[in-house]
Parts: sequence; C-alpha cells; structure tokens
Amino acid sequence: MQKHITELREQGFTLIPGFFKRADIQKAMKDIYQLAPTAKELAATPDRYPHILEDTESTKFEFPYAGSHLNHMATHPRILKLVEEILGADDVLLSRSCVWAKYGGTADFDQALHLDYEGNTLVVPREDGDHRQVNAILYYSDVTADLGPTYAVPLKHSKNAGMWPPHRYRAKEPALYKHEQPILAKAGDLLLFSMSTFHRGSGLLDPDGSRYTHHLVYRSAKHAFTGHYLWAHFGEHAPLQRFITETSVAQRSAIGFPKPGHPYWNEATLKAVGERYPGMDMGPYVKGIRRA
Repeated sequence: MQKHITELREQGFTLIPGFFKRADIQKAMKDIYQLAPTAKELAATPDRYPHILEDTESTKFEFPYAGSHLNHMATHPRILKLVEEILGADDVLLSRSCVWAKYGGTADFDQALHLDYEGNTLVVPREDGDHRQVNAILYYSDVTADLGPTYAVPLKHSKNAGMWPPHRYRAKEPALYKHEQPILAKAGDLLLFSMSTFHRGSGLLDPDGSRYTHHLVYRSAKHAFTGHYLWAHFGEHAPLQRFITETSVAQRSAIGFPKPGHPYWNEATLKAVGERYPGMDMGPYVKGIRRA
C-alpha cells in the first residue's frame, strides 16, 4: 500500500486495484438498486424515470442511505486506516459521501478539467501533513473507455498552473488536456486523488452503458475550514440514527461522533445520548470516563 501512498503524493492520483472484494460490491449494489435503476430497467421503462432524463443531478445520492451497506462502505475501516496513513492523523472524518449513477444516452457528462477544493475548503489546498484532504472514487461497476472514465493530469504537468481559477477549459488551456490520463477501473477498485489534482468526468459513449461510483472525501478533524458536510445536519434522519446505533465506535467517530474519553462525555451526556439512540452500546463511552 505504501507505493500507492507515494504515487498519490508524487503524481496526485493513484488507482488501487481490488481494494474491496466482490462480495462487498454486490451488497453495495443491492443498496444502490434501491436508489437507481439498472440500465436495462431505464431503457425498458423510461417513463418511470423522467427525472433521470431531465436532471443529471437527480442520480446523485448523498449519505446517509437507507441501505446500511453503503453507509458502511463510506466509513469502512480499511479506507479509514488508509486515510490515517496518508494524513498521518488518527482523527479522520468523512466529509462527503455521494453515490452517482450515470447512464449512456441520457446526458452529456463531459466536464472541463477542474479542482474540487471550492466545495471542500474556504481557502486553497495545502498538500502536506494533516492539512490535506483525500478524494476517493470507489467503483461499483467496471469503467472502460466508453463508460465515462475520469481523466486526471499528473502533478508534474500542472505544477505551474496555479490554484485559481479551479476550472480550466480546453479552448484556453489545450496544453493541460494533452497530459490528461483516463482512469480505467474494475468494480472494487479505489481511486485516490488530491485536492490539487486537475481531473474531469467524461461522457458515456456507450448508449446502453451505465456506471455506478461512490465519491468520498476525508479530512482531519483538526481543521474546521475544510470539509463538505457536517453530518449533524441529517441528525433527524432515520437512516443516520440507525447507522449511529448499529455501527462501530471507529465508524461513528468518522462522522464526527465524540470518541470515548472525549471531554464531552460525563454522566449526564451518557444517559441522554443513550436515550437518543436506544440499542447503542454505550459501554466504550462509559469505560472512557472511568479511564479519564
């Protein structure tokens, strides 16, 4: 895994083949099909899905999900451990989780090269230590050349391009596009890239094709000026309540839940949080107070 961390730092992106097993991907796809149709279903019954033909954003689905496996994938211990290694931090937070279904023949998904930092920080990226944010795309389906691969530009070809503006158009900066590389992936692969990496989505050339991906962003909890979402915004949603009740301490912490031993915890908060989330194991938090 170290070679991928090195490649991420030096090149700005890296693809990790087979990061997740087929069984995990299959479970996640069952959850996705609760949100979006298969390509065959869409083609057979387009009248059932007029929103997909009218609004490409309608097939983006944000955390939390009714299907618990998608929530689990976004906070999977393997990803959290990897991000901890990349950032050199043990306080990693999930700041965005978006499942995106794309279908050939429905829209033009071709994008301009861009950086993602505008929606993820109030400043500009700093690519050292725990100031970094880690972008990830988890592939739930194969992405070939005709299924809208992401294109990325190695850092060595963009180091003099500057951070502003974040969007670069082919007509004005054709040289940047000459160095872009398509990311061809298999289901279960994981793409990591930095906030300083120029990249873009491309069009689905196969009119009958589809692509299902999970777009994720992680950061250190130390820097409040970074991060896409605070998940407390969705605190009244049943899927998030269920996730907090059922998941592990580490995965709970990854969405901003106070860790065992945090000064927040006292006898009163232990009792009240236990009442808010009946069925959640409060034991680790009780032990945290005893050790403090």
